[in-house]
Amino acid sequence: MRMRIKRTAVAFLVVPVLFLFAGVVGLKMTSRSVVWSYTEEGSVSRLPIFVLFNPFRDKAVESASEEALKSIRNGRCKEVVRGLRRSDRYRSLCENLKSDSIIDWKMVFREDRSNDVTVFYKTKRASSETFDDEIGITFNSENRRSWRLTDIGTIY
Repeated sequence: MRMRIKRTAVAFLVVPVLFLFAGVVGLKMTSRSVVWSYTEEGSVSRLPIFVLFNPFRDKAVESASEEALKSIRNGRCKEVVRGLRRSDRYRSLCENLKSDSIIDWKMVFREDRSNDVTVFYKTKRASSETFDDEIGITFNSENRRSWRLTDIGTIY
């Protein structure tokens, strides 16, 4: 009788561990950075309201976008956009961010394409107490190792 109880207890411990292991391996094997997302129909924002990120995704581009946001927060917006094509297009963005600066942000979505990745953030401005604004930062890479900023803009 005791032997049967021990086997049952071991089975109840081993089976969930095997499922957890299979799930981790499955996530690791998938190359997608977003495992699942849900966008509400009729939502004003085009960003999903729920996102499940792959914990094993390559986060290098996210680090690069964080550095760009830190530079913008510290008043160096013009330096960030200087190398972009049509940099005059970003002049109003920098002026807007100078008059109502970004004080905090949180990543809410990431969109991967062949050589481009856009990282989306909800931002908190100096004039607001909530994360109301959305900003997208796009990077390009030929080898997925070094990332070059190609676009930045607020989302309306």
